[in-house]
Order: sequence, then C-alpha cells, then structure tokens
Amino acid sequence: MSIIIVSEQGSRLTRQGRSLILLKDGQKKWMHPLSNVEKIILLGRIEFSSALTGVLLRENIDVIFLTVDGRYKGRLCGAMSKNIFIRKKQYERLEDMAFKLQFSKALVAGKCRNQARLINRAASDEDSEIQEKLQNLLRSLQAAQDLYTVRGLEGSFSALYFKEFRALLKYRMGFEKRIKHPPPDPINILLSLGYTMLFNNVYAMVEGHGLDPYAGYFHEPDYGHPALVSDLMEEFRALIVDRLTLNVVNRQQVKEEDFVTEDGVCRLSKKGLENFLEAYRKLIMQKQKFKDEQLNYLQIIHKQVLQFRQFLEGRRADYEAFRG
Repeated sequence: MSIIIVSEQGSRLTRQGRSLILLKDGQKKWMHPLSNVEKIILLGRIEFSSALTGVLLRENIDVIFLTVDGRYKGRLCGAMSKNIFIRKKQYERLEDMAFKLQFSKALVAGKCRNQARLINRAASDEDSEIQEKLQNLLRSLQAAQDLYTVRGLEGSFSALYFKEFRALLKYRMGFEKRIKHPPPDPINILLSLGYTMLFNNVYAMVEGHGLDPYAGYFHEPDYGHPALVSDLMEEFRALIVDRLTLNVVNRQQVKEEDFVTEDGVCRLSKKGLENFLEAYRKLIMQKQKFKDEQLNYLQIIHKQVLQFRQFLEGRRADYEAFRG
C-alpha cells in the first residue's frame, strides 16, 4: 500500500474510474490506482475534486491536509464511531481529578523514560546527567498532587532533553531549542513534520476505538485541539520522531540543501520531504518488542489506545506507558 504525497502547488487531484489523477495546468502529471492507496497527504495549495471526496470516504482512505511547510491543517476521514457510551465515560472522567492525575503521571513517566533512553543510546553513556535528572523526576512525579505540578515537571525535563538532543546532532543547521510555531530552522521543521505524521497515526487509532479525540486529560481540552491524541502520542515522540530526526540528519539522508526558503519561510524541498516521509514509513513499520510479541509501531499504538480505553472503562487498575 502507498502513501501518496502531493506538493505540486496549484495542481488538482481528481479521479478517473478507479485511479487517482494529478493535473497541473490541464496536463496529466501522473495516475495511481486507488486500490493501492493507504493515505493521501496534501501540502499547500492543492485542489481536490468533490467526486474524489466521496470515493475516498467510501474506500476509507484518509486525506491529511498540511501547510506547504508541513503544519497540520485537518484531515478527511469516514464517519466517527456510533459508540456514545464510551464517549460518555470520557466526559465523566474529565471531572475525575484522581483519574486525570494517575493517567498524566503514567504518561509523563513513560515519555521521559523514553527520552532518556534515546539520549543514552545515542550517546552510549548510561551515567549521563539526564539519567540522574530522570530519577529525580520520577520521585517528584510520585509525590505530585496536581496536574499543574506534573506539567511543570514534564516541561523542565523536556528542556533538558532537547539540550542533550542538540548535542547529538552532527549537523545542527541552526537548531538551538525546540520551537513549535513556526519552526524556525530545518531540525525544528523535521520534528514538527514528524510529530504531525505521528499525530495522524494516533488520531486514526483513537477514532478506531470509538473515543473522542478532543476529550483529553494531561493536555487541557481546548476548542479545536484533539487533546486525547496529544496525550496518547507523548510516549512515542522520542521513540519515533526524535530518533528518526537524529538518524536522517546524522546519516545525511536529509541535508541542509534539501531545505528551501520562499517568502521568508523555510521548508523542505519535494525531494527532502519524500526522503523524510519514506524514512518515517520504514521506521513506523519496524518490529519492536512488545511484552511477548514482535509488533510494529502502528500495532503498538493500537495496543496502547486499547489499554487506555480499558483503563478509562475501569477494566484496568492503571495505565502503563510503552517503554521502547
């Protein structure tokens, strides 16, 4: 199955029978069979026919809309789950402070363990400063009495983590620290793009389990923010996106010349984008040890969302973040 990426500005995506067609200035650029399409990613100003919309919804082919520099705008997907009962339980849990605190502590502990593990693996130094800080964080998390404290601990540890992350880059390309909006340099662009891809993988699993993506617990629910998706992707950020970014930069699979600046905005070229997304696809499909199984990351995300649902429903006593 293929992930179709369209970045040709001013082009139009339509269909002819059972095939996708890309047109530019009235000329056919390529044709691709729909039966082999898993997902479509549109970057920037791409026209999209209404006839194609109906076919993609019927075929359950997600479409992700990004800005030209890779920021998330939205997605087209099929109808949401009819399971009102699980969503009702979600809304009830929004007022359950003990549940929110327990879940958030587990998320932050898992995320920070995975961050420390990535740094230690890449630096080959199990006695680094980050390991000591991790132990301090875990003790402080255990004692935390409110979400404000948990969020503060996560923020402090992440600031240290990205300082260590920067030191592991062979080619820093102007990277000083993590800045989200807008990403000012090539490394931040890769991180943001990778998090966008991970976000969409988690979003699909959350909806697949009948959950409301907007009813989250560690991230404060806000208008237009799928807070539960942001919650459940936390433990995978370092394992997938940060690891991938280190790999493609240090191995020069994506180089500084793969970035272009237009109208004062730095973004990946088409070639750099394709290289990065192909590397992401390969990593997400790599087998990892999950308890007594060998599963790829998509399967592990599925298992973790299922575990969260069981915890939400009271069928589990706790939530255990995945440790890579």
